[in-house]
Amino acid sequence: MDVAGLQVAGIDDIMAARLTREEVAGVISKLDPAKPSILLSHQPRLVDLAAEKGVGLMLSGHTHQGQIFPFGLVVRLSYRYFYGLYRRGAMSLYVTSGAGHWGPPMRFLTRSEIAVIVLRAPAAP
Repeated sequence: MDVAGLQVAGIDDIMAARLTREEVAGVISKLDPAKPSILLSHQPRLVDLAAEKGVGLMLSGHTHQGQIFPFGLVVRLSYRYFYGLYRRGAMSLYVTSGAGHWGPPMRFLTRSEIAVIVLRAPAAP
């Protein structure tokens, strides 16, 4: 989808939908690397692929920042990109803790969040 010159693409939960690397690459390949783009990916996986293909910003969740101690320790070991802002080359990745939960409706030693992302055009050279 193109919104005022900004390309936006999204993929489902990679693990639950059993998406292959090739299927994700197929979605990303529809984006023009010369134009600004956002990839919405439920899980922060295949980040390097998105960066290689020229995605500008990837937004993910899924980890819930661990949600309940001590599960956060296991989640942190399972995900290289656990929570927060990361840079992979020219691409930025933000992994939110989310506003919801999985399983029991609670959080312990983590916070929910609604992230506000402000997009700005790069400064002229």
